[in-house]
Amino acid sequence: MTRLLEQRAAARAIRRAAERVSAESSARSLTASRRLEVSNTRYSITQRGQYLSRELEAPQADAANSYPAIVLTGPRRAGKTWFLKHLYSRAHCHLFKDPNMVARFRHDPQGFLDGVRLPAILDEI
Repeated sequence: MTRLLEQRAAARAIRRAAERVSAESSARSLTASRRLEVSNTRYSITQRGQYLSRELEAPQADAANSYPAIVLTGPRRAGKTWFLKHLYSRAHCHLFKDPNMVARFRHDPQGFLDGVRLPAILDEI
């Protein structure tokens, strides 16, 4: 539980720092990267929208080779989708915020899954 709270606090701190850096860069040119240290982990933020490497990349790759499906959970806006799209750039992303997709899935779950091309990211389930 403590680790989860630390991860959530770190995600919030990183998000605030990225927003602050983005605001500063719009006012003036950002030339040097800024560093933020959270929970003994160092993150380098140069501007909004840049991918940050995560410690979870190696274990995620191992899991992908060992299991047919993986569930990634975490706090809102922590970068879960960004992370998966970075690791699996060739995967097809299916966003379950689309009402038509949700209706198709509810009507025939097996038929929906049979039509999904692999690899796939099922997002916002």
